[in-house]
Amino acid sequence: MTDLALRTSLAAYDDAALATLANPGLVRRAHRDLEEGKVRLVSSEAGSATIEADGQLVRLDTRGPRAADCACRSVAVCRHRIAAVLLVLAGEDEQPAAEEAAVEPEVDPGGIVADMDLARLEKWAGKAAWRAAL
Repeated sequence: MTDLALRTSLAAYDDAALATLANPGLVRRAHRDLEEGKVRLVSSEAGSATIEADGQLVRLDTRGPRAADCACRSVAVCRHRIAAVLLVLAGEDEQPAAEEAAVEPEVDPGGIVADMDLARLEKWAGKAAWRAAL
């Protein structure tokens, strides 16, 4: 689970802002890496996170992707840094496994309608609305 301060500080980094830092092709590649599951959260601390993106460790903090440390040692903003920002913004790691397992049972709309008392429904809707509905 990433820190709220980190997510808040990175909220301004949409695709256009990330493309300005690098280029649109790297942003598309980072999205593809995220979709293919090549990006994962390794650890999270107050105001920072360590993320593995396609085998490279990225240390991201509230200063943003330009100041992030990446193991690929790229001088410019690389796709690993962009993918790390996208992972934090996607918030995929926000739902623990226990919450994913807790799924509410499906509700049968027919059962709800069958349980309605038509006299109470007519009184609630009013005469004009009831006539219009019929």
